[in-house]
Formats: sequence, C-alpha cells, structure tokens
Amino acid sequence: MVEVKKEPFSSRKVQKADRENIYRDPNRPKSDKGSILIDTIQTLKDLVVQVNRLKAEYVTHSQESREVDD
Repeated sequence: MVEVKKEPFSSRKVQKADRENIYRDPNRPKSDKGSILIDTIQTLKDLVVQVNRLKAEYVTHSQESREVDD
C-alpha cells in the first residue's frame, strides 16, 4: 500500500498567497511590458547621450593630436 502524505495547505492556496505577497512588495521591480519598454527606451536615450559625448571627446582629442604633430 502506498502512503499518501497530505499537505497542510493546498498548493493552489499557497501559490495564490505567494502571488499576493509579490504584488504587495513595493521594492519589487516591475516586469510588465510597459515597464520593460520604458526602461529600454531610457537605456537607449542614455546610450545616445554617451555616444554623442564620446564623439565630441574624440573630435577634441583629434584636434589636440593634430596641434601636437604640427
């Protein structure tokens, strides 16, 4: 005969309780589509700013290098 252990809580109730706790956690990062898109757009904007800054820095260094060579 096989013994079947009965769990004190059904797994369905535990899962629901876990989901509710996750939703109530204010420090939990958002993972919905909108939040992911907003974060991605902000990252791309930051990268564009960094690229423009590096381009300007490159131009400045190139000009300084030409002045030293002359």
